[in-house]
Formats: sequence, structure tokens, C-alpha cells
Amino acid sequence: MKRLLTLTVLSIFCFNSFSQDKSYVINFSIPDMKSGQKIELYSYDDESEIATVQPKGSTAQLKFTGQDYVFAYVKFPPKKGSYYVFLEPGVYNVNFKYKDMGEYGFKIRIDGSKSNEELQNYTDSLFYNFDLYKDEKDPDQKKILKEKIVSNITSVVKKNPGSFCSAMVITEINKFFEENPSDLNNIYSLFNNKVKQSAYGEKISKLIEKEKMMSMGKVFPSFQMKDVNNNNFELSQLKGKYVLLDFWASWCRPCREENPNVKEAYETYKGNNFTIVGISLDEDEQDWKDAIKSDDLTWYHVSDLAGWKNKLAKEYLIESIPFNILLDPSGKIIAKDLRGINLFKTLRLNLKK
Repeated sequence: MKRLLTLTVLSIFCFNSFSQDKSYVINFSIPDMKSGQKIELYSYDDESEIATVQPKGSTAQLKFTGQDYVFAYVKFPPKKGSYYVFLEPGVYNVNFKYKDMGEYGFKIRIDGSKSNEELQNYTDSLFYNFDLYKDEKDPDQKKILKEKIVSNITSVVKKNPGSFCSAMVITEINKFFEENPSDLNNIYSLFNNKVKQSAYGEKISKLIEKEKMMSMGKVFPSFQMKDVNNNNFELSQLKGKYVLLDFWASWCRPCREENPNVKEAYETYKGNNFTIVGISLDEDEQDWKDAIKSDDLTWYHVSDLAGWKNKLAKEYLIESIPFNILLDPSGKIIAKDLRGINLFKTLRLNLKK
């Protein structure tokens, strides 16, 4: 997935003007635009082309229609950079010099936009603090960073409950809110209904529901699914063991790269009342079985071969893999999303190896 968080050199535009027909117009004035070059606009969400234009001299106009907002990126081939824009219906004028763009990034400012100020704030401070938060090991410092992030977003949404930009930002740093679900609930309650009913609002609502279903201490219900031999597998048959539910797929490169680590953890702790159930989001049965054999994964494996429509993945709103859930012998959730050294630390703490 493209990471908005690293684009600190960019200015992201958000506009709070609405028109009844939801039309968008972006007027570019680029005095040194080279002949024959194009300006292209693509959707951030699915990378589909929204609009493209061949400039006439130093000016160009991108005109299109859309919903209440469009999160997109502008490209100026042959430049390699992508310049992100978050638009709501309206007419906008953009002025800059092509020579100032650089190869990968530059700043474009449009004054007078409240939402642009919000996103500039997020770009300059929140995303920086979020990166620090992810890497911080000291609990006290992590708490301070957490409070800064929550305060930043809460302050913006209180001032502007109709901020689609803030809703988008929350979905970009969803891992933070998975660790702090109560803060997500509090911020979500501040949004107006139009934001709550938007695609970003629905994503936030799903995050809240996901955390309710997978909160620490909650019993993960038993399920049935076919194993590699087409026999019925039931989670309840492993009651009394520590169980790692590992969501993966043969086509998922990060999953395959993590498999050696998971295998080492299994070999280390399998004698300590611990096992793993691999839940594959594959669709092709042979690819699934070949990956198990190739990576030498010798634990339980199940799949309904439904890809992202896997019944457990859908029920628990799992939208990215690898992802795992650790259950204690009573079936209660005691950890999730464990990778690398964190998997070993958690198993060592709980299994007393």
C-alpha cells in the first residue's frame, strides 16, 4: 500500500467548498511547462485514472465530477513524484514553476483553505509523532506521544466535525488506534453524520467494531473449516492449548517472508502446550498446498479457498495479512498482530520457555 505518512515534503490540499453538481476544476499555471508533457490525476484508493490533460502553453485545466471528496495524486510525467491532493467539490488555482518540482517532491500552497491547513498540520506534526510512536520502546515516552497524537486529531475534529481529511488520516494510522480503541471511539463520536456515512467514516466504524470483537480477554469462538486433506477442522479440538491463529496466503510476499520466523517460533515452543493454525486466504488449492510444502509449515492448516471472502477474515474484518491472534488455553485472546521478535517475546512471557 502507498504510504501517505512518508510524504512529509508534500503539501496535501483539502477544500471545504461544496457545489450541487459536485464538479471539480483544477486550473494549473506553470510558466515553464514543457511542450508535450501531460498532467494526470489518479485515485489514491484504487489507482484508477480520474482525469488527464495536455497543457496548452503554460496553462492546463483538469475538470471532472465526483462524490463529496476525492483523495488522489497528480503526476507530471516524466517526473517520478506523485503529488497528493484531497479535494472536495470546487474550483482551485495552482501556480508553480516546473523547475522547482524536483524529481520526487515539492510544496504547493493554496491559502485560504481550512482543510488544507488541517492536512498541513497533520503532515508537519502528527505523522512525525506517529513514526516516533511506532519505534518508541520506553513506556512513558510512548504514552506522551500517544497523548500528542490523540490531542492533535481531537482538536481538529472538534473545530471541524465535517473534516473528511481527519477521517482519512485516522484510517491511515489505523494501527495506532488498534492499540488505543477507546480514543478512536471518542474521536469518532465528534464527527458529523456526513463524515460518518462516508467511505472513511465507514472504515472507522469497522475498526471500532473489529476492536470490540477482538478485544483482549474476549473468547474467540470455535469455527469449522476444511483442512489440507479436506477433513473438517474445529478450533474447539485444540482447547487447553495456546493457539496462534495465523492468517496468510501463498501469494502474500510479506507472509512468506515472515514464515521462517513463525516456523522458528513453532519449533521452539511446540513442546510447551503451543500450536499454530494457519488460515489461508488462498483461492487456488494447489498454490496453497505447494506453499505449505515449500516453506515446511508443519502445523494445522485450513482454508475455505475463498480468498478475501474467507468467512473468518470477513467476520473479523481482516483486511491485511499477515495477521495473527494468540489464544490462551481457555480460548481467550491475549495478543494479536505479532511479528518478528515480538512473537518470541510474547510466547516466552506466556509459555515460560
